[in-house]
Amino acid sequence: IVKTVSGNNSALSAYPNPTQGLLHIRTSNTGTIKIYSMTGELLYSGEPKNSILDIDMTLWSAGLYLVRSGNESSKVLKTE
Repeated sequence: IVKTVSGNNSALSAYPNPTQGLLHIRTSNTGTIKIYSMTGELLYSGEPKNSILDIDMTLWSAGLYLVRSGNESSKVLKTE
């Protein structure tokens, strides 16, 4: 199980986790949501609408990704 790094009262959630394609990100933070590879490469940067952002990861490689919003972060597992 991959869980949110910042704890149960997180202002950031990403689901389904693991995902095979469409990832839903919900945050109470304002500002940009960023997704990084485990090597630190910025792969996505965008602004949520109404605290929700949907990311199509279908063409992304299987692996572990870091989602960041403000001071909150979550690890997401992408499967084939």
